[in-house]
Order: sequence, then structure tokens, then C-alpha cells
Amino acid sequence: MNSENKKVILIGITAIFLFAFVPMTIAQEVPAHVVISEVYPDPTVSAKGEFVELYNPTDNDIVLTGCKLEDNDGKSCTLSGTIPCHGFYLVVYNNTEYKIDNASWPDADNTNLPYYFLANAGDELRLKESTEDIN
Repeated sequence: MNSENKKVILIGITAIFLFAFVPMTIAQEVPAHVVISEVYPDPTVSAKGEFVELYNPTDNDIVLTGCKLEDNDGKSCTLSGTIPCHGFYLVVYNNTEYKIDNASWPDADNTNLPYYFLANAGDELRLKESTEDIN
């Protein structure tokens, strides 16, 4: 086997090793706005334990004052405060009732969620800044 063939084989083995054993990262586009990250419409213990969690994936704090959570039945919840960059914002009906399902859950940032705001099925939820949908 000549030295040229040895180089080709070595390059081939190196390529196989890199693709087989080196983890590849797939880039995902990060939204440039607040997202609805979790919705808990059907609490197991207390009907007043519903919550909506928002997440800020951006590198800047985002002021929520004037924003609303709105469903397809016309119910809405006005928000206030700020979501820190890469932080969460939790909206509940009642901080005590929401923790009945799991006492280790964090305190809410907003307790302005209307009672029975979230339907257990078929509901749509939007985050709006004045009249524009954010999510």
C-alpha cells in the first residue's frame, strides 16, 4: 500500500470518527419576543389552581405593563411588571390555591388570572401588546 492510499484511508477514518462520535448541535431560532411557555388549564386538586407561565428568551428585560393574556372567548387578564431576560413570569388566579397542586411551585408574579379563565379543552390563548399579538 503506497503512502497516497494510506492518506486517503486515514482521512476517511478521521471523517467517520468525527461524524460518528462528535455530537452535532442543530441551531434553533430563538424568538425575539415573550412566549407562552406553559399553560395549566385543568388543576388536579383546586379549580382555582390554573396558571400561565411566560418566558423571555431575549437578552433584555421586557416590560409587560399594558399587555394582556386573552382567550378565544373574549376573556382577558391584564399584566403588569417586568420579565427579566431569560426569565419567567407566572400568572395565577390565587397564589394559595395554585400551590395546592404542588407546594414546591414558585410564588406567582401576577395573581390577576380570572377564575375559570382557561377551558380544559379547545381554548386558545394569546399574549397581546395593546392590539397586536405577541405570541
